[in-house]
Amino acid sequence: MKQRVIFLMMVSVAMVRGADFRRDIRPILEKHCYECHSEKAKKEKAGYVFDNLKRFGNDIDPRGVVVPGDVSRSRLFEVMTMTGDNQMPPNGPRVSPKEIKLLREWIEEGALLEAGKAGGGGAAKSGLAARPAVVELPVEDWVSADGKTVKARFVRMSGDAVVIRTAEGRVFKVPMSRLGAASQERAKERAKAAVGAEEKP
Repeated sequence: MKQRVIFLMMVSVAMVRGADFRRDIRPILEKHCYECHSEKAKKEKAGYVFDNLKRFGNDIDPRGVVVPGDVSRSRLFEVMTMTGDNQMPPNGPRVSPKEIKLLREWIEEGALLEAGKAGGGGAAKSGLAARPAVVELPVEDWVSADGKTVKARFVRMSGDAVVIRTAEGRVFKVPMSRLGAASQERAKERAKAAVGAEEKP
């Protein structure tokens, strides 16, 4: 009986804790983003500011840089985990696996800036949890035109490039021209299937 109580207490603590914006996420943004995206630094590149929570909250939206509950559509998570010319931050230390995990948890849990409040300061909508779950595709071999292989999941198409994510959470945006023929066909098939799924009532 005593062991059962201890187990339930541990489960309860794990469920309550989650990723907290002030404790976990704000330090990550301050470390990696404030230099170019804060009122403190007087820089608002691309119009984004992360140290003013009211303004940042307006960008936490189904059409914003952070899509509550949907990591694959959140541009902030994408650029902070990708490599190459579009990675953020462009210089300095990369976002660590622990920080990536916290960012993912925060977004998946609704991207709350305060407990019980969604972006923009409005009350968190219960309908958020009722959104259709994103079916995560399996990890597959993606082969470049020169024969190099990376194991990753298809995320989406971005123009003439395919966005893929490794099991560790790293995101890569690969031009179709740099993929082998078989991987190009797979990307087209995955994109077509994704569009078909979105169009279903």
